[in-house]
Amino acid sequence: MIKVIEYNKIGRISTNHSTGHYILIASSLGFATGLIIGAVGSGGGDNNNGYEIVSTGSLVAGGALVGSLAGALTGTIIGSSKKKETYLINGNLEKFKAAIQKLF
Repeated sequence: MIKVIEYNKIGRISTNHSTGHYILIASSLGFATGLIIGAVGSGGGDNNNGYEIVSTGSLVAGGALVGSLAGALTGTIIGSSKKKETYLINGNLEKFKAAIQKLF
């Protein structure tokens, strides 16, 4: 279903996501990646002669934490470096046409 919006009801057109959006996406990906790497890196083998220095759960949680932090940092860098444009329309047909020309 297509929703029609009259140009005179448009205040502005913005071409960006907030930096928080990029932080959320990147930290989620980092969390999942860190979780997997932590699980795989924990090994699960019994070649430690019965002594467990760091538990498997700790390695998995640590991997998820490090991945989340790395992802949040990456998302912050990406979000702050994206080119963001805002076109103020305020119901003006000429400004609307100019914005559409630049966007498409």
